[in-house]
Amino acid sequence: DPTSAHIGQSKLDDDDSYEEIAVASIVRHPLFGTGDYTVDYDIMLVQLESPSSTAAPIRLNFDDAYPSTSETLEMIRFGSTIGGPASGMEVPVTDFPNTLQKAPTTYVPFAECAVAQDKDTGVVYGTSTTETIVKDHWFCKTDPTTSSCFGDTGGPIFRSDFFVDYESNSDSAKLQKPTNDVLLGVISGSSGYCGNPYLPLWNQRVSYHSGWILETGCSLLAKTSDSPSEWNCKKDPPTNNSVYLGSGM
Repeated sequence: DPTSAHIGQSKLDDDDSYEEIAVASIVRHPLFGTGDYTVDYDIMLVQLESPSSTAAPIRLNFDDAYPSTSETLEMIRFGSTIGGPASGMEVPVTDFPNTLQKAPTTYVPFAECAVAQDKDTGVVYGTSTTETIVKDHWFCKTDPTTSSCFGDTGGPIFRSDFFVDYESNSDSAKLQKPTNDVLLGVISGSSGYCGNPYLPLWNQRVSYHSGWILETGCSLLAKTSDSPSEWNCKKDPPTNNSVYLGSGM
């Protein structure tokens, strides 16, 4: 289990230029480990001892209807830069970078992911949206040239600049506000097909878990004033699924 978060660390061998915050508690999804695949409910919340003084939080997507079509997103991670079918090995070799990697990726809608098939190997995800191994809480994505792979688990999948610009350009104001990016998914390893041009990779959809995130997050922060305003922890739980629950709540 993680014991601290390294905020702003872009190189693994850099011991000085990041902010370290101790972990106060972690909560795994209660259904993790109960599904057919390790990707099922592969998500957890990590509470830090204190807010970061050097980085702004990312906003969370709570809208199940977004994204609905193929869309180019971004991901960052420290996982292997090689592996999967492209290696030609049943147990692929790995090569983990020292520098944090950022790469584009493309969202794959459920209806398309559910029936994906590898024309070279014959591997098939399903024949329809009801006859498929793909689950509704998965977030499918693909980009064979910049695939997530072994060791990327837990990395964010997000859309940059989804929201409007900061209300103020001052550094102090920026630290008090979330970023303009929105978190859509959490990388769940590789599902065994990193680098495959036909089979989308499986990840966790943040919006699917909005209820659990709100309930658990508000419970963890019940005795503090650090809960995001859009979570509405001090009032009745939100009943609608907007992308950003702060507006009008």
